[in-house]
Amino acid sequence: MAGLEFDLGQKWAKGLRIKFLDSIESKEFRNSEEFSKSYMPHQVHGKKLLNWSSTMPTSATQPQTEADGFIARGEAFSASKKKLVVRSADCAPLIYVDRESECVASIHAGWRGLSLGIHKVPFDEGFNPKTTWVWCGPCLNGENFEVGEDMWSQFPKDIQKNQSIFADRSSSGKTPNPGKKFFYTWNFLESEFKKMGVELFYNVEIDTFSDESYNSYRRWKKMNGTPPLPHNYSWVGFV
Repeated sequence: MAGLEFDLGQKWAKGLRIKFLDSIESKEFRNSEEFSKSYMPHQVHGKKLLNWSSTMPTSATQPQTEADGFIARGEAFSASKKKLVVRSADCAPLIYVDRESECVASIHAGWRGLSLGIHKVPFDEGFNPKTTWVWCGPCLNGENFEVGEDMWSQFPKDIQKNQSIFADRSSSGKTPNPGKKFFYTWNFLESEFKKMGVELFYNVEIDTFSDESYNSYRRWKKMNGTPPLPHNYSWVGFV
C-alpha cells in the first residue's frame, strides 16, 4: 500500500497537504533534499509543542529542540512552503487543522504523551475544537498493542475501566497474556476528541504492526531487527 495524502485545497488551505508515508516513501523522503528543508523537533515522548518559526534550529536533519510537535499559524507558515514532520514507528502521528483560525499542528503521540494529554494541547493554545479537523495516521492498535498496569495506570480511572479502550478481550476474541490488556489507541482518540467537540476526526485505520508496508517498532523488535530502527514519516505543509 502506498502512503496516504490529503489535499485540503479550500480557501486559505489551498495547497495545504497532509501525507502519511509508508516505509518505502519514508526512506526516500529521509534521504531527500526536501527532508533537509523540513522541520522536526527532537521527540521525547512528552507533551510539549513548539510555536513554529522559520528561524528555529529544529531542522529535520538536525533536530535540536526537545518537543513532540509544532503549532504553526498564519501567512508566515503558508508562505514558507515548509513541512512539519512527525517521525514514528508505532506511535500515532496526529495532524490538526483549524479551518477558522488558520492554525495547523503536527504531533508525535506515543502512549506516554497521550497519558499526559498531548492530544489536548492544541486546544489550550487557541485551536477551536468546533472548527478543527484531526487526522490520525498509521499507529499501533488493539490486540497488537498489549500493555501492563505500569502503562494503563497512567491514565484516568474511568479510561482504565473502559473496555473499548483497555480491553480484556480483542474484537476478534483474542485474550492478552496474564496481567495484560489490549490498548485501543483509535478508540481512545475518538472518544477524547468526541468529548472535546472536535468537528472532524479522521482515522486512516492502519495498524503499523499488521500492515507490513509501514515500519513498526514491535514488529522490528520481534524479528530481532538490526539497529537503527526504521521509521515512518508524516508531514503537513503548503506545497
